[in-house]
Amino acid sequence: MRMTLEYSVEQKQQLRNSNIDIIVEKLAKNGGISLKAARKVYLHVFIEEHDLEDGIRRFDPSYDIAQSFQRLLDDKNIQKHDLILLHHEWLEAGIIKRYGYKYRIAYDITERKYNYGVAADEWKERGKK
Repeated sequence: MRMTLEYSVEQKQQLRNSNIDIIVEKLAKNGGISLKAARKVYLHVFIEEHDLEDGIRRFDPSYDIAQSFQRLLDDKNIQKHDLILLHHEWLEAGIIKRYGYKYRIAYDITERKYNYGVAADEWKERGKK
C-alpha cells in the first residue's frame, strides 16, 4: 500500500506543477470531453480546496484515480471507469459551484449517475479472473 500511496502523492504533485493547458488538452482529447469540462475537472481534482468532513483542503491521493488519470493522459489502455471518473468529477464540481453544496453531498448526488468506485472495482475484479 505504501508504494501505491507514494505514487499517488508524487503524481498529484507532478500534475499540479505541470502546464495546465497541456494537461487539459490531453484530458479533453483522450477523454472525449470539452476543453472547458477538462479544465474544470483538472482544477477540481488537483488544485482547488474543498469543504471536506475534516476541514477545508485538497483531496487525498488515490492510487486508482492516479492510474485513471495516467491512462487518460498517456492515451493508453483507457478503461470505461476512467471516462466515468471524468464525468463524475465534472458533475461533482458543477454541483458544488452551482448549488454551494459541501463536497460530501455533491459526491453522493454524483455517485447516483457516475459511480467511479463501483466501476473501478468491477474492472479490477474482471482482471482477477
